[in-house]
Amino acid sequence: MTFGERLTQLRKEHGYATRNEFAEKLGIPSTTLRNYETDAREPGHTFLRQISEMFNVSIDYLLCLTNEKEILNTFRLRAPEQKMVEKYRKLDAHGEEIVNFILDKEYNRSVEAQIHPATVIEFQPHLDDHGHLAEYFRSASAGSGVFILGNEATAKILVSESDWDARADFVISVAGDSMLPDYCDGDKVLVSQRTEMRHGDVGIFVVNGNVYIKEYGTDELISRNPDFPNIKIAEYDNIVCMGKVIGKIKGPFQIIED
Repeated sequence: MTFGERLTQLRKEHGYATRNEFAEKLGIPSTTLRNYETDAREPGHTFLRQISEMFNVSIDYLLCLTNEKEILNTFRLRAPEQKMVEKYRKLDAHGEEIVNFILDKEYNRSVEAQIHPATVIEFQPHLDDHGHLAEYFRSASAGSGVFILGNEATAKILVSESDWDARADFVISVAGDSMLPDYCDGDKVLVSQRTEMRHGDVGIFVVNGNVYIKEYGTDELISRNPDFPNIKIAEYDNIVCMGKVIGKIKGPFQIIED
């Protein structure tokens, strides 16, 4: 089927029996419409967009690149997301089923976390001012990597009011010096799972089971200390971002063992 044939089909499906009637609706000469429908002339992008919006069909459908009429929401994909889409389209039925299963599970988990976020308990314990109790992870490597099994915090940390950020979901300790001078070995950093990550931001990443604090790069995780190498992300690496680093604890704190 050609563009002209598809345009003619859509015109008739929507009750425009004659070209003159349809051309008047579009605000173009009937001769121009005839040229489009007989494929004597190729349409411009303005006309394609007009038809797409009028009949609620995709431009790919108009150009006969697909037989699916529906218009999907357009997203501004980042480069890694575009690569994921390209890989997905090459999967067989079994691969699609596996990816869809994992995607649905993670989506539902994320939605549930947004509906029922981690609870922050406020009280007046041993700190001079009001404190905030948060989940505490032992370490994220600023070096060779720290192995982690799951997302269970090993303790809780009591943070002073002056250091607390309401966006924080947990606190994690830095191990190593690859993020000097911004983050030092032993620093306790606040991490948010509800803040958008952009290139150049520092986050907590799990790469093949090892946890790192690194800067988010285009195709690698960046060490800010030039004495340490960046982490190149290979095609089959399993990488998860646990959240964005939004600050660090500078004042008094107390680690409470479970």
